[in-house]
Amino acid sequence: MKRITKTSTTDASRKDKAQAGKRTSEISNVVGIPTLPTSHLSQFKVSSLSAKDDSDDFQEDVPTALNSLNGHPDANVVSTVMPLAGADATGVGSCSDEMVSDDSNEGVLCPFNDKRTVKQEFTKDVVKPEISECRNPTSQIHDVKDRSDSITDMKVEPLELTQTDYVKFEELCICTCHFVPVNSCSSETPESIHSASSRDNLDVIDSEGSVHMDDVVRDVTNRDSSVVVGTIDTHIVGRKFSMEAVCEEGMPLAFVRDPDNPKDSNAIKVITPDKLELGYLPRQVASHFSVILDKELGDLKGVILAVPEDVFEIVPIKVTLEKKNLESEHEEIISKCWQGALSASLIPPKQFKYEANFLCLLQTVLERDSHLFNSDEQVFLCSFQLLSGDAQRLFIHLYQRKGPWFRVRNLNYSDVADVESSFQELIAARFMIAAEAVADGSATEFREIVEVLNVFDLRQLVSSAQLKDRKEVAGARKEELVDWVTSGVLVKDQVSALGSCSGTVVKEMVLDLVGSCIRVSDDASFLLWRSQRLFFLNGDQDLSSFLLVDMGRVKYPEYKCNRKLPVFATREALLEYEKALEVAQAMDMALEVNDMTAVMAFLTRARTFLRIDQNEGSKEPRRDGCPSFFYRFTAARVYATVCTLGVSILEREHRYGEAIELLKELLSTCIRSGRRGYWTVRLSMDLDHLGRKEESLQVAEKGVTDPLIRGGDLVALQRRVVRLSKPPRRWKKPPYAEALNLKFEEVQIRGRPLNCTIGMKSRFYGFDEQQCGVEELALQYYASEEGGGWEGMHSEGGVWMMLFGLLMWEVLFADVPDVFQTPFQTAPLDLDSHSFFIARRDIIEARLEEIRQGQAVVLLAECWSKHYGTYCRGVNWEKYSLDTLQIIAACVGGSGLSALCRLLTQDHAGYSAGMPDLLLWRTYREPSLLRRSSSDINCLRCDCGQEMDSLEPAKSAGPVEAEGIVNVTKGCVLRGEAKLVEVKGPRDRLSEQQRAWIASLLSAGLAVQVCKVLESLDN
Repeated sequence: MKRITKTSTTDASRKDKAQAGKRTSEISNVVGIPTLPTSHLSQFKVSSLSAKDDSDDFQEDVPTALNSLNGHPDANVVSTVMPLAGADATGVGSCSDEMVSDDSNEGVLCPFNDKRTVKQEFTKDVVKPEISECRNPTSQIHDVKDRSDSITDMKVEPLELTQTDYVKFEELCICTCHFVPVNSCSSETPESIHSASSRDNLDVIDSEGSVHMDDVVRDVTNRDSSVVVGTIDTHIVGRKFSMEAVCEEGMPLAFVRDPDNPKDSNAIKVITPDKLELGYLPRQVASHFSVILDKELGDLKGVILAVPEDVFEIVPIKVTLEKKNLESEHEEIISKCWQGALSASLIPPKQFKYEANFLCLLQTVLERDSHLFNSDEQVFLCSFQLLSGDAQRLFIHLYQRKGPWFRVRNLNYSDVADVESSFQELIAARFMIAAEAVADGSATEFREIVEVLNVFDLRQLVSSAQLKDRKEVAGARKEELVDWVTSGVLVKDQVSALGSCSGTVVKEMVLDLVGSCIRVSDDASFLLWRSQRLFFLNGDQDLSSFLLVDMGRVKYPEYKCNRKLPVFATREALLEYEKALEVAQAMDMALEVNDMTAVMAFLTRARTFLRIDQNEGSKEPRRDGCPSFFYRFTAARVYATVCTLGVSILEREHRYGEAIELLKELLSTCIRSGRRGYWTVRLSMDLDHLGRKEESLQVAEKGVTDPLIRGGDLVALQRRVVRLSKPPRRWKKPPYAEALNLKFEEVQIRGRPLNCTIGMKSRFYGFDEQQCGVEELALQYYASEEGGGWEGMHSEGGVWMMLFGLLMWEVLFADVPDVFQTPFQTAPLDLDSHSFFIARRDIIEARLEEIRQGQAVVLLAECWSKHYGTYCRGVNWEKYSLDTLQIIAACVGGSGLSALCRLLTQDHAGYSAGMPDLLLWRTYREPSLLRRSSSDINCLRCDCGQEMDSLEPAKSAGPVEAEGIVNVTKGCVLRGEAKLVEVKGPRDRLSEQQRAWIASLLSAGLAVQVCKVLESLDN
């Protein structure tokens, strides 16, 4: 059986681009001509009544059918428009009973009128609906009257059909999306006519070319049809990675899921009819469509709307979603995904990610911290968004380059079409400054302009100005050439050394040779520096953080930025903070060059601010309910750091009296600082240096009772109290005196030293005769039979920080107000403060209980699978494997791990350092509480080789939950034990923080040793 098709013409504007039998057009629903959508049409031959007609010209006008609702091709069909039965002279008529339809979703109209001699000739091959056969889906049929003019002379030779066939065809002339007679389809509701497209290519043509109506009916009944949900306008991203495929206007597109994409598991590829990759759908759109494709609830089709001139620009496309006729339970999923994709498509396309990232940073700061900028600064920053796209992109490029000066002739960016007009626009907006504007400025700034010249230009300039003779110029380096040119400019109006050019002439020669030269203006540089610092809240991150995320190199944790209070309450507080940062930076530079005069001047400035802050109050108002961890963003904290450095300098010069006064000022002014323990210890020691024992003891006793002093500083003060409180000063020992007498096991080993110099790290020959440090030597000893055959690693705090981060992941990134201010944090802001534990007490206690109950191995596996590769403070995914961490966790035990995590939650800053150097563990097997089965296996308890019944868990017994379980095998359970070792060289001793750690570990029931490495000259 053969298909019956209808004919159409294309727009004259598309005629030159058409390909015979390959193009597509849209079948419009015109009043009086109700049509049915068709997608399974076969080719046919059209013969002309007039011998004057050119059949080749006519073939150029033959388009293929398009779905008029969405403008997308859904079949590789060739169709033409035929005059309807009962049509007038223009070929326009109404739907009559003498119309037939095929059995596809997209039907056709075919007249049967005895008054016309009509003959149809069908080809025997049915054209399959492959999208690759479509060519120009943007062509459309404009007007029926215009179409009729080109078809009145055409003759189509139909099949011979009986009257019974006419009746059957009339019954099949239905609108397939609603299954109603075609006569009831109004031209005012094209959705009901063109909302479905075919899924199958039903071959109903027999060998003789006759039409069997039973086959047609069966095809319609069994058809798996789909319905068009709608279309959206979006674009292709990632074109720069798929440049081998060429875009063409009107090109049909297909879409393929890419679930293994490392950057986006929801990725959807955009491919050509030749299966070449063009790029991807935008991430926000693909996240919704991927659900439909994964569940096979529908299909996507697309077409390219236009081809941009620049290959790097976005490619606009139209995407159509077709849903399958599935159960009603899937309708909600499809509707939800469609609405999400529709909303996502309304987001303006971001041509370049770096541009969008820069604007995001700027807009976020202006919305969140607008109170920190005055009106002029706000107007200036807001004016950046008013610049043209080229000007914005050029500025972002130059802002991130080293510079500071750039020759315009050397600027060439593919995403900046007009560099000349762009930099002129930036200069007019005060974001850039030209070299001519600062030519009369300082010598340093003019030297920077000279440095943009290359060596060839500099030699030519020096020779032309006769600043040096040719022999010196020939072998001079760039630094020397720059010095000569800068010195020649400083001569001013005097004649140069060789009597040729004055300084003014040399300057003009430099500017002429440099040409147009620009740099970022001071206002723009400073305000953007401030914006970056307000956005990231540190000086280490910049716009490259966005780039690393976009490239998939860095993945930050998922958390909620619950911002209740601004970090800086007033503009005055921010200005004081920025001035303090300048002082701290200048002091660091002065220390590098050993300029002690400048160092003491900066120290005096810091002390002055702290005195004023104490006596009169700073310009920052004291806010009620302000989080304590916001103290790190105050000028007082920065100046306190400067003064702490000053204390070390004064003590190094044995100026203990000045150091004591400075320490007292710090303790009285900086109440919220985490360095109070350090200051108290140093104050007590400096008083002891001056022989003021009683005062030193009083300071130590007061420090012991300070609730803000913990960890090693507390241990140090307690030890000082015990040492100084002897009769007659104190007759009674403090209650913590006995607890300070740590009773830990000490092991001594000997090694052949490489160096015995005081102040240098000790080096030894190891057991394998290779050079190593004291920690590697101790590891070799413990791995030997004499040492106990331990496995281990030299980790210090690394492995404990890793375990803490994984076990407490949900605690770290819990929803707590104000601790997450930016999406680029690896830890909450309050992690190093005492408020961390207080704000999360309930969830911390719950997690610690899980760890204590032996769930650490499971928690590690869950966190590893969910968050692997995500940046988190203290977590190193590459250094430690999951298996190793699980073994360590099982060997340490739930009680020990719980105690360690508690210390780090209560005082993370204090206990992040001073952990034992080595972590040792060893495993062994024990019989498990399992029942026997009928199968036999070799004995797993020893190497006897005897066979025994395999062991399986008893049904009545629940999961084995014993502390120290590493792995369960047939017949036995791997158990283990752990030991922590602090290694000390020949001239080392335990620090106070190390003593605090050892005391805490011993109280948690963990095995701790101190390994003393002694020097021995014996081999």
